Amino acid sequence: MLLIVPIVLITCFVAISLFNYPSKDIKSINNLNKKELDQLISNYIINYNISRCSKSGKQFEAHNIYGMEKDKGLIKIYIYSLFEEYSFVDGKLSLLSGEAHPALIVLKKENNYYKVIQYKEPEDIEGNLTSYKSILPSKYARKVLRDTWRTTELAGEIKRKATAWFKEIGKSELILE
Repeated sequence: MLLIVPIVLITCFVAISLFNYPSKDIKSINNLNKKELDQLISNYIINYNISRCSKSGKQFEAHNIYGMEKDKGLIKIYIYSLFEEYSFVDGKLSLLSGEAHPALIVLKKENNYYKVIQYKEPEDIEGNLTSYKSILPSKYARKVLRDTWRTTELAGEIKRKATAWFKEIGKSELILE
């Protein structure tokens, strides 16, 4: 258990320090590639949710991008996100908590860095179309409601991330429950 606390603190520091980072010249919106964009989104959501976590676990996030729009120098990104926190319980990594819902993320480029200037979740994260439409264009809100399988796909991605994390900390013999 003593090993977990320093790792969580280091992870939080790394997530916060990577919060905004320089872009590279690659093809996508404003030269930001998908891998960089995914990392920026994940880091932001983990940092956003850290205050709601037990702080004894390790947080992971995976998402699907439904669409992006440029508007007056801002980039609006419409996503469906799964956030989960894991901790060691009886020697095994176990799910402590999690949530899944769509979100709106707005980026602004400042001095070759992308900065999240707005993050918005629906008021009703249980799947209400009206609530989803408050943050997503109608075409994405309807698609998110139809994509109920998405959470399972994202959970698989998180499991891969958690397994990689296990290996990094020398706990590869443990199995996710």
